[in-house]
Amino acid sequence: MTGSRPKLLTPKDVAELLQISEKTVYKHRRKFCGFNPAGLGVLRFRGEIINGIMEGQDPKALVLPFPV
Repeated sequence: MTGSRPKLLTPKDVAELLQISEKTVYKHRRKFCGFNPAGLGVLRFRGEIINGIMEGQDPKALVLPFPV
């Protein structure tokens, strides 16, 4: 694992960090910029986005664009 690889969080991780229920994390997954890596049936979140949300930053401003 490289140091530059972003930390991916599970819904449970996000719920614990934000002190909310996992159900609420799933309900607001788009607001938290959740995604399914490689089209797999798992939901993940980027750690830096969740940390930014905790600091009051706009999550849409934290998303890095990737070329298609």
